[in-house]
Amino acid sequence: MTDISRRFEQIVNDYYRKHKVILPVKTTEGILVGDILIRSHGSFKNIEKNGEIKYPNIFLNEVAVKIANLMSQRLSLQSCDQLYQADQDYGKWLVEWQNFKTKLQRSDPAKDSDRYEILSLKCAESKLRTEIAKKRVTSLIGSK
Repeated sequence: MTDISRRFEQIVNDYYRKHKVILPVKTTEGILVGDILIRSHGSFKNIEKNGEIKYPNIFLNEVAVKIANLMSQRLSLQSCDQLYQADQDYGKWLVEWQNFKTKLQRSDPAKDSDRYEILSLKCAESKLRTEIAKKRVTSLIGSK
């Protein structure tokens, strides 16, 4: 190993130690963060501790990693719960936005212009709420 790569590794390790971040390690079961396992379940992530699912169906990867980090460091479960709830709110709005977007694409504005306009407005509102929820999640991740 060269001096530069050793120094780089030292800088990275110091940064993670200073910011209290436990590096995730990929295993055959999933991603291990300390003693917490993040397991994929379709497009969702489940967080398990000792084989028991603590937080199911997480939408955003960064939320899963942050919660696993907080849990493995034995930090506030209230912070984990807040992140999880914010992620679930984001997911709810994301699914609603996708549903309205699909309905809007299938509707014909020539046949029923009122219905098309209402769907368009609902789709735009759901998209906005999805973006707001994602910003909330991002701000919670940064503050924890």
